[in-house]
This record gives sequence, C-alpha cells and structure tokens, in this order.
Amino acid sequence: MPLFGKRAGDDDTARADRLIAQGQAEEDRGAFTAAEGFFRQAVAAAPRHARAHLNLGNALKQQGRLQEAIDAYRAAVEAQPQDAPAHCNLGVALALAGNAAEAQRRFELALQLAPGLYQASLFLARLLVARGDLAGATRHLQRALEGQPIADLQAELAELLVKQARYEEARAACHAALALAPGHAPALLCLGRMALSSGDARTACEHFGRAVAAAPSNAEMWAAYLMTLNVRTDISPEAIAREHFRFGEAFDRAAPAAPAARSGKRPLRVGYVSGDYKASPVAWFIAPVLEHHDPDRVETFCYSNVAVEDEVTARIRPLADHWRPIHGANDEAVRDLVRADGIDILVDLSGHTLGNRLALFAMRAAPVQASWLGYLNTTGLQSIDFRITDAHTDPEGMTEHLHSEALARMPHSQWCWVPFHEAPPRPAEHHGQPVFGSFNYAGKVNDATLDLWAQVLRAVPGSELRVHAADNTEFRATVTRKLEARGVAATRVSFVAHLPIDKYFEAFNAVDIALDTFPYNGGTTTFTTYWMGVPMVALPGDRGIARGSYSIARSAGLDELVARDAAHFVELNASLALDPAGRARLSAGLRDRLMRSVLGDAARFTRDLESLYAWMIERKAGRLRAAAEV
Repeated sequence: MPLFGKRAGDDDTARADRLIAQGQAEEDRGAFTAAEGFFRQAVAAAPRHARAHLNLGNALKQQGRLQEAIDAYRAAVEAQPQDAPAHCNLGVALALAGNAAEAQRRFELALQLAPGLYQASLFLARLLVARGDLAGATRHLQRALEGQPIADLQAELAELLVKQARYEEARAACHAALALAPGHAPALLCLGRMALSSGDARTACEHFGRAVAAAPSNAEMWAAYLMTLNVRTDISPEAIAREHFRFGEAFDRAAPAAPAARSGKRPLRVGYVSGDYKASPVAWFIAPVLEHHDPDRVETFCYSNVAVEDEVTARIRPLADHWRPIHGANDEAVRDLVRADGIDILVDLSGHTLGNRLALFAMRAAPVQASWLGYLNTTGLQSIDFRITDAHTDPEGMTEHLHSEALARMPHSQWCWVPFHEAPPRPAEHHGQPVFGSFNYAGKVNDATLDLWAQVLRAVPGSELRVHAADNTEFRATVTRKLEARGVAATRVSFVAHLPIDKYFEAFNAVDIALDTFPYNGGTTTFTTYWMGVPMVALPGDRGIARGSYSIARSAGLDELVARDAAHFVELNASLALDPAGRARLSAGLRDRLMRSVLGDAARFTRDLESLYAWMIERKAGRLRAAAEV
C-alpha cells in the first residue's frame, strides 16, 4: 500500500459528494422527493459524512417532514460537532417543531462556532421575538451588526424597532440596509409599513412598489402592495384590479393539468390553507365551520402555515379531520401533499395578507380552488376558480369585472360569527357629551375617512372622537392636524394605543357610537362593535372591500344603521348622538339581534357553505365539459 495513498473512506466520501450534487440539481428544479433519494444514497455511501445528512435534512424540511429532518440534522452534528450550519439548520427545524429552548441553544452554539454566520443571528432574533423578548432580540442584532454590516440584519433590526415604536431608529436601520444593498426589498417593506401606519398610504405604496420591482417573485412584497392599494381613494377600482391581475400574470404558472375530480361517493375533501390558525380574526371565523361541518358530506384538511403556534392553534387543531403543518415546506412539496391527500376543493383563507400561500394555488394543487374570508378582493390568479362572497358585498353585475375568479355567492352572508372572547354586555349609556370611536387598523384611516368623520363631529357640537390602535405618534399628529383643518379642534380628539384583548373589549364601553373607515371597511371589527352593543352606521361603496360593514349590517337586520349616501351617513350619526334614549334602546338589543340573525347560526352557515362547494364542483365540471366539446 503506497505511503501517501488515499485515506480510507475517501472514495466513499467522493461518491457521496457526487450523489449530493445530483440531489441538489433535483432540488433546484423542485423535485424534492427525487433529491431525497440521492441524499439517502449519499448517507448510505458515507454514513459519517455530515454534508450528506445536512442535505437530507434540508430536503425533508422542504417537504414538511420536520421530525425526520430533525433526525437528519442531529446525525449531521454528531458526525461533525463543529459544523455551525448544521447546528443552525437543526435550530430552525426545532423552532418549527415548537422546541424553542433547544432551538435557541443550537443557534447560540452555531454563533460560537462561526460568529460570522449571520443567518443564525437572524433566526435567533426571530426566536427571541416569538418568545416575547423583543428587547433581547434587539440587543442581539445590534451586537451582531457591530462586527458585520449586513443588509438583512439591518432590515431585521428595523422591523424589531418598529414593534417597539422606535420609528426614527427603524428608519435609520432601513436606510443603512439600503446603503449596503440598494433596492433591498425587506428594508423597503419596512419603510412602507411605517408609512402606512402613519396614515400615508401613497408613500407606503411607493415603497411597496419598489419592493415588488426588487423581488417580483416574493408574494409577501406583492401582498403589502396590493393590500395597501385597497386603502386609497385616488385610484379607481378598475386600476386596483389591474394591479392584482398583474400579480396573477407574474405568478400563474403553466402548471400540469389539475388532478382529476373525485370519483365515487366519498365525502368531499376540502382543504383550508391559512397562516392564521392562531390568535387572529380568520381563526374565529373558520373555527365554527370546522366544528359544524357534516362528516357525511365533507372531510376537512387544514394546511397550517403558522410559524409559531399558540393557544388558539391548540383549540382549532382538534376541530379538523386532518392537520397538516406546512410552514417551512416549499410550494412544490405542499402541492404534492395536497394531491396525495386527494383534495377536491382547496380554499385559500388569506388572499393578499401576511402568511398567504397563493403561489401554491398558482401551481393548481387541486381540481377546484377558491378564495374566501381573509381578503375581500380578487387574488388576481386565474388558477383560483372562485371567490366566495355574498350579494351584499358583491351584488350581481357590480364587481365581476374586478375579479379574475368567478364569484360564488353565499345565500345569506359570507360570514358567520361566534364570539371569541367572553365580555359582559355593554352597561347602560353614560351621560355627557357623545363619544365617537374608531377601532379599525390605523392604516385604513385616509383623507376620505377623515372628511366624513369631520362632517359628523361638526354636526354634533361638543362631541369627542377616540381613535384606537393608534401607536404611531406620526399618525396621531397627522390625524389631529387634518381634523383641525376640517374644523375639528384638537381638544376633541384623543388616541388609544393597542390594548390587550380584555382591555380592548372594555374600551367599547367608553364609546357611544363607532365610526367605520372608507373605502376599506371593518370586518371582525364591525362584528365586535355590534356584539359589544355599540351602534355603527354602514355606508356601502362601489367595490367589495367598501361594502363589508354594509353586508354585516344587512345580514343582521340592522337596516336602520345603513346609510344611503355620505349625507345620510352624517345624518344618521348625528341622530344617534343627539338621541341618547333611542341610542340606549338600540344598544341594548344589538348583541341579541346579531346572534339571532343568520350571522350567528354557524350550523346553517356551514350547511350553506358545503352546498356551495358541491355547486362549485359541478360548475367547474360543466366548464370543462363545454371546453372539451368546442
């Protein structure tokens, strides 16, 4: 044997590396099952080769097979304990699996081994945030940036500073990121969110538009841009629709034909895809549907894109027939999972909101696809067949041209309401000057909204306005200044920051009448307002997003709270303010009227929804037959 010959195992390692290269090529084209096969061969060829185990773990994580991925990453760190990326990847998988404590140890170890591994710094900061330690996450990123000026770290720091209302520091961090990487999309995204929270939707759209141009395949950038367009009144509904269609053109793929529709008489398999199976409005609306579904008609599958599960996740999970965590799994892997589950109808619950998986729908994962609940506008995707709505929000003939989907209207309402928090009924009316209140997201408050609010306040001399969820000091200053310019003294306006859930419900007791936002109405906020016994006038607009509160009021039988036009809106609010006895009688019955209406009948709603699913399948089948005959 030659003195300087190859070491034992070198041939095995070389063979494993060749297999790894083949597996990575499969990954690049989205074939993760094929990639997994090559990586398993690499592990078999060189069982002590950390790189083989690491790549296998990556392929398994992309397929959503977290426990198997964790096992593979553990094998990698056992084979090479000094491998910092292996510890980092193991930490990511552990965090996704809910093992935050060990995940944190792994990130910290990765950084001890390789202080310059900035990805570990990012993941550690996000984990600290998820564990409620904003200050610790901020300090960690600031220390990390001392040794390595990296745009991703600066943008992450900016997001943390925004969460702490440290806006000037956040802007500085964003601009530092852009100086390091011009066109850095996450930094632009953060700047846009700050502009929106200050009430400047136009500037927000400029930042979001630049983020889209910088990262055109990133659905999060598109979601921020398209969602914010809904707030603006200087853009027509048709122009907003065209921007949604542009998203569809960018994302719709020339995918293989959709899987064949079901055969036989088994129940419909309905898949619900959402990043909001946690403490969020969507969770409160989907929970009663899962609870009341008819197992003889429907089998439910929840595809959860939740990064960090909470107590609400724990409440929802048992309501589903099948629970599929998909956060961290790529779209191709989730598509394959959906198809393996034999899903008949795949329902998007997010639209263009945070945590959506619209790119999955663009791949035509199921034979029939629909969007519902989380977003009262089109997705822009041709691959989504239907958007579930109702005749109040989208009257026949009004908004079809604004949608890439066909509109599937529920017979009564697109929502049902089950209270998600125990709160006593509103006490008797207090005496004194009437107090108006806004409980919607501050980013929805635009000039058109302030115009109407100012008219109401001028019509009721001495009345006050209390604006909730107003954390941003720039927003407070802007609203105060603009209302003063409209004849409302600053002394009549006050602001309340975001409140814990129990304090949030208590806040309704200090308000006599709620004011909606336009054109982007409240949804969950409107339900909560009525449930707490606070009257709110609904003013229907010219697009679905501007008719949400109208839909709720009409479905609840609250026609006396529906305005014909802006002048009538002011008149109705003034009448409520100037008639405390009549307002008290109305308030006392609001909760009961809401819960006795079709909106409070979850069993009936779910039957209607499941019937609509059957109609969708027949409608889609009819289209396919007609196309085949042509």
